[in-house]
Amino acid sequence: MKFGRKKELETTIESGENAIANKEVEGLSQGQIVLRRFLRHRAAVISLSVITGILLFVFSSLDMKIGPFQ
Repeated sequence: MKFGRKKELETTIESGENAIANKEVEGLSQGQIVLRRFLRHRAAVISLSVITGILLFVFSSLDMKIGPFQ
């Protein structure tokens, strides 16, 4: 009876899954990897667009002078 057999099988499966993930990001910088993962996350992109919309609304309603614009 071998007790370490199940652990070896799990690491083999995990390494196969990691190989596919590593192939996707091979040759990319850390910033590119983070951006790619962020853009794949649907809720994060929607949240960013909502926050951007709120900020644009707030700054436009405050009648602030920002740069050459009023």
